[in-house]
Amino acid sequence: MAYLKLKCLLVLVCFVLCSAYADSSPNNNLGNLLSGCEYPRTKRYLPQTQKVSFFEAWRQCLTLGLRLAIVTSSADSELIKEAINATNTTTEPWWIGGTDLGLEGSFLWISTELPVGHRTGYTNWYAGEPNNFGGNENCMEIGRRTNVGWIDVPCDWKQKFVCEKVPN
Repeated sequence: MAYLKLKCLLVLVCFVLCSAYADSSPNNNLGNLLSGCEYPRTKRYLPQTQKVSFFEAWRQCLTLGLRLAIVTSSADSELIKEAINATNTTTEPWWIGGTDLGLEGSFLWISTELPVGHRTGYTNWYAGEPNNFGGNENCMEIGRRTNVGWIDVPCDWKQKFVCEKVPN
């Protein structure tokens, strides 16, 4: 019982601190409130607007202490969509962390080496994808068609990318 009371107190303190942050923010809105507060069990997607190859995107995320984004649910897709929308560059494609370079047609998340769809079964490929068009499409992007569907494309294309901060 004491543990439950302590947990409730901690949640209340976090709420008060987040509210204080929102009140002090010049653009007081929910987006700023959420960006100022981190929740321990929630992924956080951080779009990067410089255009680089897939493997450079992977390296840059690692350099920042992050990983190239992994999408395991429709909730993840919505979080990425919100993060990308906040950049005001929604009509361009973005790298996320899927690749099938190890075995054609078997996409893995590069940061975890787990198969895409592992445990949850979630995938978000556009119709007809992945298709390995031209025999050289081994990396995964989102956003090409102003949505968060997935397409396989050549890994050397230069595009923006989405890093992910995972809970500790």
